Amino acid sequence: MLTNGIVTFIRISKSGEYSYRCYEAMYQGKGGFTAVTKRGATSDASAVIYVPDIDADIAVGDYIARGEHYTDGDALTRGCLRITAITRHDYGSEDMQHLRVEVK
Repeated sequence: MLTNGIVTFIRISKSGEYSYRCYEAMYQGKGGFTAVTKRGATSDASAVIYVPDIDADIAVGDYIARGEHYTDGDALTRGCLRITAITRHDYGSEDMQHLRVEVK
């Protein structure tokens, strides 16, 4: 599978500690906009990320940042998208197996 960069998945533990996991991936942003309502700003930005490592430690609720990051999780998660769905595609040739990660 072709990749176009590295993405960092950020998980916040129950104790508030950040853990970082970086993987090569194909990142396809869908764009979006930020609207300001009476309740505050909301964003409909979304993306789909294809991770060739089907054993990657990724979970729904993790945050994602483009690039390789190992610090400053608090600042990163304020501007990051959050994982809403993961689909494991573990069939076919090994070159085509991947995780499909949807973020919003």
